[in-house]
Amino acid sequence: MPSLFLMVLGDDLEPEIVSEALDLRPSQCWRKGEQKGFVSKTGKAHLFTSKHKWGGWKRHYQSSRTEDALIRKMLKLAKDLSPRKSEMRALIEKGHEIYFVSLVQDTASIVIPPDLLALLGDLGIHVKIDFWSSMKNETVA
Repeated sequence: MPSLFLMVLGDDLEPEIVSEALDLRPSQCWRKGEQKGFVSKTGKAHLFTSKHKWGGWKRHYQSSRTEDALIRKMLKLAKDLSPRKSEMRALIEKGHEIYFVSLVQDTASIVIPPDLLALLGDLGIHVKIDFWSSMKNETVA
């Protein structure tokens, strides 16, 4: 099932400013120089010794069942973000980058239609799709 994140990255990123610009709350955010870490499913915080090299803001959306559903979700989210175009452009002018990130398993390709490409380009949103195989159907010789 393809996942989808809206992500904003920037050297001097302030998560509150991104939240206000997008009128959304992040699932996760951090500032440059903060200690890296994660929260396990049990709710326990685990910290690493390394620090973030840039600031980040990430909002996770529920996984789609199919690649077509992923494209429909991207299109809906892009349309929902369209009224925030000037705020998004202001983030980009400050040096931030805005991404739709998707992790897709067991598919060879995804077709992004021209209307979605045009809308993403107009909003300044990059698309990053990572493909991987579960290897569940492969046999080893």
